[in-house]
Amino acid sequence: SPLELIKLGKTFKCTYEAKDETGTYNIKGTTYVDKDKMYSETVMEFEIDEPGFEQDPIKMSTLLVDDMYYMWGTQSTDDGIKMSMDEINAQEESSTNEEESKYAKQMNEKIDYKCSKWIAKASMFEIPSNITFTDMSEMMKNAQQHTDNMKEDFEDMTESACGTCDMMPDEESRLECMESLGCN
Repeated sequence: SPLELIKLGKTFKCTYEAKDETGTYNIKGTTYVDKDKMYSETVMEFEIDEPGFEQDPIKMSTLLVDDMYYMWGTQSTDDGIKMSMDEINAQEESSTNEEESKYAKQMNEKIDYKCSKWIAKASMFEIPSNITFTDMSEMMKNAQQHTDNMKEDFEDMTESACGTCDMMPDEESRLECMESLGCN
């Protein structure tokens, strides 16, 4: 995996090629590692034999520097995402949702690399200044806070709705109301 290459603390240039199990696409790429930094260029080519289906190859670049993972591609030339490795590792440890842990899976994916020694070029590990990176770590924290707030609001609304049951004219109606609203 890319992380295993970094853990070696050496300088490598590695190529890889993979095909998905269904034969829908091929992935080819080159990964450059300089001790604790990594840069990868990946191309995904589709092999779908459908009349009228055309898909240009998808080109992605990834960069791991200063414990931040950056990703950008050819589809959106001005935008990319970034995420802290701490957040990626936390996702991997806590997530059962496949979508949520896709970055962690990418970073730990076992690929058959063909590696050779390489003289590192510092410019390869510079964060591109022409790309605007959205911080997914921040977005995820904000989304979690939003979810927590919604949960509190729902609990408050439920509590308020349960309070209306106290206005029922008799005990039987009050109990039915509370049961239907899930009040304790």
